[in-house]
Amino acid sequence: MVGQDEVIKRLLSYVRSGNLPHLMFSGPPGVGKTASAISIARELFGETWTNNFTELNASDERGIDVVRNKIKNFARTSPLGEADFKIIFLDEADALTSDAQSALRRTMEKYAKEEGLEVTEEGMEAIKYVSQGDMRKAINSLQAAGLLEKKVDMDAIYQITATARPEEIGLLIDLSLTGDFLGARKQLDTLLINQGLSGEDIIVQLHRTMFDKTIPDILKVKLMDRIGEIDFRLTEGANERIQLEALLAYFVLAGKGQ
Repeated sequence: MVGQDEVIKRLLSYVRSGNLPHLMFSGPPGVGKTASAISIARELFGETWTNNFTELNASDERGIDVVRNKIKNFARTSPLGEADFKIIFLDEADALTSDAQSALRRTMEKYAKEEGLEVTEEGMEAIKYVSQGDMRKAINSLQAAGLLEKKVDMDAIYQITATARPEEIGLLIDLSLTGDFLGARKQLDTLLINQGLSGEDIIVQLHRTMFDKTIPDILKVKLMDRIGEIDFRLTEGANERIQLEALLAYFVLAGKGQ
């Protein structure tokens, strides 16, 4: 979970670079989402910020006419002053109607092409995997990877989102269930040390991958129950190395029917 200091650091880096990605702020009321957006605009554009920034509350102005008229008209005019671009801020964007979202998509596609990103087919599949249907996470993952390289592939997405490939998690499960504890432990080292994943990251992916494994239901139930227990221990502050190795040991014993 990203803390407030890290959020501020990232926002300031956008201001210093003068390059603003598509941003989606989330959180409960009063945490500063709107204030952050306005602050970025003021820092980027200075005195001309009101001319290069428009704010729409999508819960009030949520129909397709708003997209066709206000948003498209604002997007097609040139920025004022020395600004290179303008900002459209949609407050409560999830309240837009389906028709309005479709119309907005066309506008975003038209101007997003200017970024010159190339997304490979494998990269797109990786985005779908890490986002799990969450459009906010999909856009943020794509934008973050695009800041590193103009060609967004599978490796870039998994690296920027601190996500292991599904087959790597599957291998961890298979090695342990077939009794190869040392092999499973080596695979765990690869995920923790070489790829820099946290224990929580691995637990979440183990839980997700378990549903795709072809193993007896009763065994799957036992493994899921132990995954839940280890997840609780990690949230309580237990040593992640010990807990994850204990989980692998349980998998080995469960695979042998013990």
